Amino acid sequence: MSYSDQAAIEYLTSLVEQDDPGSSSHWRMYHKDFVVQEDGHFSGLRGFGGCHPPYRGMGFLAHKVLQRKYRRMAGSFSEFGRLDRCALSITVKQGRAYDLDVLRQTITLAFLKKHLPSLSDQCVVAVIGDGFASMTTLLLASRLAKHVLLVNLNKTLLVDLVYFRKWAVSHSGHTLSLVFDAEALNQSMNSGGGGNCNPSGESRPAAASTRGSGYQYSINAGDGSAGHRRLL
Repeated sequence: MSYSDQAAIEYLTSLVEQDDPGSSSHWRMYHKDFVVQEDGHFSGLRGFGGCHPPYRGMGFLAHKVLQRKYRRMAGSFSEFGRLDRCALSITVKQGRAYDLDVLRQTITLAFLKKHLPSLSDQCVVAVIGDGFASMTTLLLASRLAKHVLLVNLNKTLLVDLVYFRKWAVSHSGHTLSLVFDAEALNQSMNSGGGGNCNPSGESRPAAASTRGSGYQYSINAGDGSAGHRRLL
């Protein structure tokens, strides 16, 4: 069983009022004010990354200066320049600032590419606990992954998928699926969609996957429900 594209997001939205039984006290605290407004926008986003509007004017310059010491850390990573430009393009499409949360992901991926030169568009990568789909989208946009398995709780997963689609809508040939069990996962992976699964014995979301023209892109995430198993 699976949901695709907007239906996947609508299904996750329908679960917003429900608690994730497997979530910790930490996430129950950070999710307690989470709301999906009637216009589809989110409020009460806390604990999984920044979502400030894009910096403008002096604010943009100030953040550039403050980020210098972190950017110097990536000076020996040959892929950093390309990934940096890619991350900036993603945040522009997502309508949010290129802040330290995003820069940290960019530097991390440049570091991984240096030490794992085989990282390429033929790889399957697991991302556990993304935020605003920062690492997930960067992996796919930079073509350093063929499939991304994204594991997260329902509310954070919803935000991940919405922000992933903000980038994906401008890239033709992408689809997104939410799968519930190993069979659906295997079908998704083998058919070109890709996916990750957290079977839970309940009809609750486990994974989301995307498909790109010429590539097979996958996003997957778990619902964190009690007694669930993660199959990656």
